[in-house]
Amino acid sequence: MKLRLVPNYVALLSPQRNHTDNEHATQSSFDQVALNRIIIWLAMRKLSFTGLLLVVVVCAAVIMGFASSQDAQLTRPRLREMLVELGYEVTDIVKEEGKEKFSVKFTKNDLNIPVGFEISPSNTYIWLTVNLGDAPKEATTKCLNLLKQNGKIQPTFFYFTDSGRLMAALPVENRNVSNAILRLRAESVSDNVGKTKEFWQAQ
Repeated sequence: MKLRLVPNYVALLSPQRNHTDNEHATQSSFDQVALNRIIIWLAMRKLSFTGLLLVVVVCAAVIMGFASSQDAQLTRPRLREMLVELGYEVTDIVKEEGKEKFSVKFTKNDLNIPVGFEISPSNTYIWLTVNLGDAPKEATTKCLNLLKQNGKIQPTFFYFTDSGRLMAALPVENRNVSNAILRLRAESVSDNVGKTKEFWQAQ
């Protein structure tokens, strides 16, 4: 039996779609729907069992390939390599294996801003953080102003640590992070720290 259906398979497997922030959350269900469509479409044309099984196996392999590429995560050594590839001067803050943290300085609004880069213990996020000094000892107007700024600079945000430090942070999902994405996020968090200096520097 000759199969002249390949163009239709491709169309079903590769519909046009926009790359949005929630694409990864819906990809699995999207692929399953596509696979179901192919199976039903072939069954309606009374394709032989062997031919149907072959198509199902091929489709499953393609979908697994999609998932594999989308789940790619940076390792800590690779994160450092990327920072070097971007031309940054990288300082090793923590060298302990599995807990590595790196720092890169950015100049924004006449400030030298050291941004820390580290991967969360779960490997789910890459955290970009900036230490802004001592946090207020009690609730003050400064705290209220910082809270207001969070709404303007998100996903960057200010927070206080248990040790009493004022921090700015930007979490990046550790999935398919390219050099371009890493640079964009690094510039974003340093820009936000620079343009809000009047609020976090206030006494």
